[in-house]
Amino acid sequence: MHMDPNRNMLNDIFKMTKENNDMLHGMRRRAFVGSLLKFIIWGAIFIAPIWFYMTYLNESMQKMLTAFNQVQATGVSAQTQLGSFQNMFKEFTDKISFFPHPGTPTPQ
Repeated sequence: MHMDPNRNMLNDIFKMTKENNDMLHGMRRRAFVGSLLKFIIWGAIFIAPIWFYMTYLNESMQKMLTAFNQVQATGVSAQTQLGSFQNMFKEFTDKISFFPHPGTPTPQ
């Protein structure tokens, strides 16, 4: 059986074209999968800290802020009470004459 040389060349071209087509499909598939993986990885990089904060740190941060606000309110309350105590003590010393007043010379 004798094949035409053009027929052999056409078969070779067909095989090479099929190989080339298979390689191109593989390259496209790998590029798509690579892009998808990059998207997933970058999404995880940006979303993971937010998820971590919301899952683990949010409750602790809220408790810490509540405690901080309570300490701040206690400080304001203590300052107010100290001011009223100082006013009461000043009124008390003004009513009693034998206590030396600040700024007045003591008898010698």
